[in-house]
Amino acid sequence: MTLITRSSMLVVVALSAALGASACDRLLSADRRIERAAAAFETGDYSAAMNDVTTALEAEPDNARGRVLLARIALRLGDTASARKELDRAIEAGADPASLKDLHYEIFLQQGSYRDALIAAAADDQMDPLRRQIVIGTAQLALGQQAEAETTITQAYAQAPNDPDLWLLHARWLWSAGRLEEARKSLDELIAAMPDHAAARMYQGRLALGSGDAVAARESFRESLKTAKARLSVPEQLGIHSGIIESSLALGDTESADAALAALKAWAPEAFLTHYLSARVAYVKGDHRAAVGEAQRALNLSPGQPFARLLLGASLLAQGSLEQAESELSNLVADHPDNLEARKLLARLYLSRNDVAAARRVLSEAPAIDVPDAGTDWLTGTVLLVSGQTADAIARLEQGAAADPSNVPLRLDLARAYLMADRVADARALLRGLPAGAGGRMREQLTVLAEIAGKDAATARLHVARLVRENSSDAGLLLAAGAWQLSSGDSSAAVRTLEQAAAADPKSAEAALALGAARLQQGQLEVAAGHLQSALQLDSRLERAYMGLARIEMLQGDRDAARQWLERAISADPAVVESRLQLAELALVAGDKARMRALAGQALEVSRVRAGTLARIGELLMRASEHQEALTRFTEAYSLGNESAAVGAGLALVALGRLDEARARFEAASSKRPDWAAPVVYLAALDAGQRRFDRALARVATLEKAGAPQHAAEEIRGDVHRAAGEQRKAVDSYERANRQRPTSGLAIKLYRARLAAQLANPEASLIAWLERNPRDTLARTLLAERRQQVGDRAGAIAHYEQVIQVAANPAVENNLAWLYYEAGDGRAVALAKKAYDSAPENAAIADTYGWILVEKGRTQEGLAILERAIKAEPAQPEIQYHHAAALAKSGQQREAAAALRSLLRAPDPFPSRVAAENLLRSLPQ
Repeated sequence: MTLITRSSMLVVVALSAALGASACDRLLSADRRIERAAAAFETGDYSAAMNDVTTALEAEPDNARGRVLLARIALRLGDTASARKELDRAIEAGADPASLKDLHYEIFLQQGSYRDALIAAAADDQMDPLRRQIVIGTAQLALGQQAEAETTITQAYAQAPNDPDLWLLHARWLWSAGRLEEARKSLDELIAAMPDHAAARMYQGRLALGSGDAVAARESFRESLKTAKARLSVPEQLGIHSGIIESSLALGDTESADAALAALKAWAPEAFLTHYLSARVAYVKGDHRAAVGEAQRALNLSPGQPFARLLLGASLLAQGSLEQAESELSNLVADHPDNLEARKLLARLYLSRNDVAAARRVLSEAPAIDVPDAGTDWLTGTVLLVSGQTADAIARLEQGAAADPSNVPLRLDLARAYLMADRVADARALLRGLPAGAGGRMREQLTVLAEIAGKDAATARLHVARLVRENSSDAGLLLAAGAWQLSSGDSSAAVRTLEQAAAADPKSAEAALALGAARLQQGQLEVAAGHLQSALQLDSRLERAYMGLARIEMLQGDRDAARQWLERAISADPAVVESRLQLAELALVAGDKARMRALAGQALEVSRVRAGTLARIGELLMRASEHQEALTRFTEAYSLGNESAAVGAGLALVALGRLDEARARFEAASSKRPDWAAPVVYLAALDAGQRRFDRALARVATLEKAGAPQHAAEEIRGDVHRAAGEQRKAVDSYERANRQRPTSGLAIKLYRARLAAQLANPEASLIAWLERNPRDTLARTLLAERRQQVGDRAGAIAHYEQVIQVAANPAVENNLAWLYYEAGDGRAVALAKKAYDSAPENAAIADTYGWILVEKGRTQEGLAILERAIKAEPAQPEIQYHHAAALAKSGQQREAAAALRSLLRAPDPFPSRVAAENLLRSLPQ
């Protein structure tokens, strides 16, 4: 279900009812009104109940019974603050606190005050023991205290297995523990015993929808709705409507989705969820203009909701409003750095402009995950997809090793593939599992390489260098070592090692392929292409070489040529999967979802590893913002044994706003593999989002004890500290991670944490990273911005110039043009125009170009562009000032004065406020 915030809970049917009363009705006594209100409440007629009870309380403000009823109505409507206020007033008016304990704890739980509920219930020895255990178990479950919740709930359930509230709580605990079949069976049994149990039906629907069974989910939600009116809160009822709509969309039944949406609109026309689901339905139907409008209305009611903002960004992108989509998604990423789906959408936007460098940059700060996302690799140009092993290739090796466990050379090949794909834990486990004495020298060398990966970066580099020196003719080991150096960011050392591998085995297509990847990472595109073509001469069916050549064409902005290389890969080997998926990615970037789906279907048909391909298709659907369909694919992949799909399913649920279900998926994945960092990244993010920082840090400690790579644990720990505002602790964690395994993302996180902690030389990590990776344009752009902020104009100009030498970037060109203008550099106008021509819808870029033209005496040209800027961003003070100044220069002084008075009416400061005040004084009034 889509989560509903308290702000959206307040737009309820009760508030849409008229509160007036007829003349005869006014003669009713307060007690009679309260009796009538209570009867209406029991039937779910909250409008009538609210009308009567508020009228009665106007006459008798201290009527305790009326205050209690008003508290219950408010709670049923989702207004927990009013419910608490009215409960307190009822007790002041003489209501018995002991008789209101259930209501007291209901308010705690519904408003999310789980810790308060837990503490109060634990100390409450006057409460009914069973009710007390239900409150404690519910709070523990919500707080993520799995072990404690298990003890509380299972012990209570053993004592009273037929209590419906406890029965439902036990089923929910089974679900949260990842025991989905048991949870489903328990809910089925509860519903068989109590067919009208609306809450059980609702959870049955949630579980079915989360498992990809949209048919069963919709049926459960529809059955729940029949009795929900008098039994469930308004937010829960809104959630049921949401479930019917989401289930219908998952089934491709837009007519049923429209019908359910119409019912929701009639019931709660101005609810946040109504507008959000209207946007969802419009998006699925391809009516992107309507989707944008509805998403914006939803955000007007509940500003900042990340899943609504994600939908707005996706809708703007699909509509072709690239500048607005970029602005929305960039802001979302800034506010929620861990939102990987927002990053992928933003990356897709940049790819639509053929700006692959920008796509890579936006993903460089993604959460620290130790499992490669092949789709992300394609977007970012990460060399592992080219130099290492694709998921499909590794899966084939895994199948072979499983079919023939005694085949030691095959298992060694698989261990090497794991190392090249950065799956160090898997490589270690496989090598340790070989029979004693088996594998000989190659096993020893791969074991050393696997163990090196757990050391700090400097020590690891020394060990790898020594290993290379001692094994200069062992092509297989050199290839694995070079791939490790490449994945750790040391492309120069990787090139030297891989050249040795190629010399040791001139017929090794893998060595030529890896050399191509290394040169690609260095930005030497022509040299990289030569190596990749050499690899194809040695093995014409080598899919990853075709993919590398496609990557080079993408970097050069030639999407058609990239497509041709991928099509050649399919011609060379009709069984390839990844090339079809990359073609589907290109179709998505081009806005052709029909072709995307067709290619994804072809990939699934030819795949020998259905589970892995389903997971990849799930990733593709996520980037297409088809989150419900992606969830179905991930769920199927997981059922076929692909463990990583559990994380994909969790991310799909997060994107759908179903955070409780997402948490259950991540918890189950983490329980199954305690040393797996990927689910912990998202669990910690969910904990941090609820300000449960201690719980998040405890997860990281558990992850470390389970044997996860230290760099991954430290990076997650830094993310938690940063979310908690503990910037110095974040710096310490990021520095430890950076020593273990330096990356662009860590350098950037470290810079931002040092900046927030107000430490000296916060940019030191950026400088150190750029010394080894001079073509990292994101790190260099941040360094340029820092130089600009501290007044080092020359330094900022130098860095911005290096950035645009690597890749065109309108935002960077805009900043550099402004610095040129301030420095009196004649290149300002031409560069500002170039930026504007690339992104004419960007108000900030239009403002820069327009203002420079005005200042250069080209007033009418500048004014025309500033008018476009102010239409796009009418509330931006700097743009307002520049527009007013251009009006004044063009002789429209009265209009300029009016614009300045409107601008200066607000007291808020902005850089040109003094200039605006002076200009206004100079104009005739």
